[in-house]
Amino acid sequence: MTVDPASTAPDAPLDPPDRTAPAAGWGVVLVHGVRTSATMWRHQVAALEAAGHAVVAVDLPGHGTRMAETFTLDAACATVEQAVQGLRASGARRVAVVGLSLGGYLTLRWAARTATPPDALVVSSCTARPGGLGNRGFVGITHAFRALPGDGAARVSEPWARAFVGAAGADDIVRGGVGVDGQLAALRAMVEATPLEDLRVVVGRGIPVTFVTGEWDHFRLDEAAFRRAGREAADSSGTRPPRWVLVRRAHHLVSLHRPRAYTRALLDTLDRAERLVARPSDLTAPVADPAWDRVRTDYAEAVAWWLDVVARVGDRWADPGLGEWDVRALVGHTSRSLVTVEEYLAAPADAIAVADAPGYVEATRAMLGGPGVTERGIAAGAALGDEPEAALRELAARVLGLVDARTGAEPVTTLAGGMRLVDYLPTRTLELVVHGCDLATVLGLDARPPTGPASATLTTLATLAVRGDRSAPVILALTGRDPLPPGFTLL
Repeated sequence: MTVDPASTAPDAPLDPPDRTAPAAGWGVVLVHGVRTSATMWRHQVAALEAAGHAVVAVDLPGHGTRMAETFTLDAACATVEQAVQGLRASGARRVAVVGLSLGGYLTLRWAARTATPPDALVVSSCTARPGGLGNRGFVGITHAFRALPGDGAARVSEPWARAFVGAAGADDIVRGGVGVDGQLAALRAMVEATPLEDLRVVVGRGIPVTFVTGEWDHFRLDEAAFRRAGREAADSSGTRPPRWVLVRRAHHLVSLHRPRAYTRALLDTLDRAERLVARPSDLTAPVADPAWDRVRTDYAEAVAWWLDVVARVGDRWADPGLGEWDVRALVGHTSRSLVTVEEYLAAPADAIAVADAPGYVEATRAMLGGPGVTERGIAAGAALGDEPEAALRELAARVLGLVDARTGAEPVTTLAGGMRLVDYLPTRTLELVVHGCDLATVLGLDARPPTGPASATLTTLATLAVRGDRSAPVILALTGRDPLPPGFTLL
């Protein structure tokens, strides 16, 4: 779809909407770009409210009314989550989140991780991969802004904004304050953002996504990659691909540069989404994750393989196992890969704190290095009783039944904080594979975990190596160049 501005003047007045609002309007969260604030959405707030929608324009940490706060990706996503939950609590039937530039990236990141997905996303000016030379150049410009005396940053920003978006748009930008410190923190934080991966998850979760993009936006640099990622995610999960709307003769700040055209596209998107939303009226109902079948199959196969190895223990339960554990304690510790799933399913999380399996390992690494782990393993082994193999098979049947009855989107409270079940379960697959290999080695068996669980475990470990900047020694070892240093571990 292409939208032509009704006027080429960047600050043309916004006409009142000529449509009748739905009987029960949407709740809409507006997420601003870097260095700006909630005031940049003045045109859109007026139009949305006139159309019968409830609107919350947030200020991100380090911006607007929250200038003194430190910007982090987690704090920014928590801001979106709080606004969404507030709208739902006030009775909004449907909730859409709209983000531009930094706000667009954050909207995708939040939607990929939230336990209660929105009914629609509208994102703009966020189809360039974060980081690289562009990010470093922007950081350099920000440092120069910070060096200006007094309110120099605001004095420089206003004429710059006036040239790009006209007088009214410039006023909307600077009215809430110019968050230079927040901009610097945001730019640094965004290096860790993964918008392509987030888009794949969002599309896979069945959330309708619309990109509203300015024709002259310099952030269209990687648009082809985003279009491809959206199509591939839709094809693999059977969901709808993102919808793309191009606003003619508009640049990066499309909502300010062409407010009438942008707002028409936004209102049209809400009308379309109202017709497309097929979820039940219960907005908290989890949406099945497209990766769920693979994740739960890997887990079930890992459990079955580990139980087969346990069946070979015979009378060797008191033999040395791993470290301070005997074989019984090693098996008892590994059985917690079943026990914790059962326990955590009984403790739903209010929010998502950890996004994936490598993140869980990173978050719990320090916690799991103490004597408590050894003691829990010994206690778990003792709790298996006189017939440990029978007890384990009963436990496995019960837990796998619980897992099969889930969609994977359930938020569970783990040791590291809230996680979706689909993201937590691979950590248990990893435990079963690693300790299954430990047990097989102790018993003198050939350790051959199934292909799926082994692949999932190696993927998690490879991600840990990359995130921990330890990929080189792993690559060299796996290709026969150099052995790993003594004591090297990714766990």
